[in-house]
Amino acid sequence: MEERERMYSRRQVADQLGKHYTTIRRWEAEGRIEVAAYDESGGHREPRFTQGEVDRLRDVLETQDSIVTTMERDRELEEELYALRRENGILRDDLERERSLVDRLLQIQRPDAEILRAKERMLTQDR
Repeated sequence: MEERERMYSRRQVADQLGKHYTTIRRWEAEGRIEVAAYDESGGHREPRFTQGEVDRLRDVLETQDSIVTTMERDRELEEELYALRRENGILRDDLERERSLVDRLLQIQRPDAEILRAKERMLTQDR
């Protein structure tokens, strides 16, 4: 005798997937989850879902979560890269400014060095 697959209510599916009951109802209306049968006991027509369908939907959700996680990590890496490029640009600008200052100081000091050499020459000539 063939064993029947266990059936789950919306609330049970919501609990298994960690979603809200109304989310399962919306997904049902959108056709994202397939209704296997309806339980009409108790005067209401309640949908039932198979374990296979719940597992399929769980796989879809895990894949979506993985994609979202990857996209978030990509965004974080892009922000880090931008910050590093910006920092590198600032450091490069600082280095260029520092070189420029050193060049100016050397230009200022050269005449002083020339004056000192001239004074030394004068002193050595006087001796």
